[in-house]
Amino acid sequence: MLSGGSFSKSFMSMGFTQAVSPGIDRLGGTGLGGSAARIAAGGVVGGTAAVLGGGRFANGARTMAFMHLFKEAHTLYKDKVGYDLDAGPGGAAVGKDPISGPPVQGANNIGTQDNIVDPNSMWGEGGKVSRFANQIPTVNAIAGMHDVFQVSMGGSVWRDVLNVPGMAVAAGVTYAGFVGQILNSAPDYLYVPIQTNDDDRKPRYMWVPAGGY
Repeated sequence: MLSGGSFSKSFMSMGFTQAVSPGIDRLGGTGLGGSAARIAAGGVVGGTAAVLGGGRFANGARTMAFMHLFKEAHTLYKDKVGYDLDAGPGGAAVGKDPISGPPVQGANNIGTQDNIVDPNSMWGEGGKVSRFANQIPTVNAIAGMHDVFQVSMGGSVWRDVLNVPGMAVAAGVTYAGFVGQILNSAPDYLYVPIQTNDDDRKPRYMWVPAGGY
């Protein structure tokens, strides 16, 4: 009411969101199927809450779905890479099987992996380019996700074909995961406003939970 809206509509919208949102993270279990279910459920909850508040379904659904997408990207990173996101540089590179060696937590995972680390190589892990890139924040975290992609393809020709395109995908998952890491580590009483209508002169907002599971 203080922002010019309807008390009853805001009450229904917030009450619905508060009652239903905590159950979203219990849907679907683990894996991509579970993540997709939680993202879809978040969109439905956000859209329904927006309508109850007098806004548009698409506005609330889009925002809530993206919020849960970020949270799931963080979970996906940890599940697939085997350790949590770290924006800092890795330590010294370690020898890894060139085909099946997974990323190593705390190590420099940037570059072409091999059983023996060659500090004089140009593109190998622990080599010249690797050591330089390792000092750039978040790059080693991206390399960990990229290594998972590469290892999953074994010795297939697709490993070489998708090597460079896979870097962009790994970066997208990793950066989304960093946003999700912030949301998942935030207190559960953190709420954010979502504009539910398209009138910027008289915007209508609803508050939705954004903190950790």
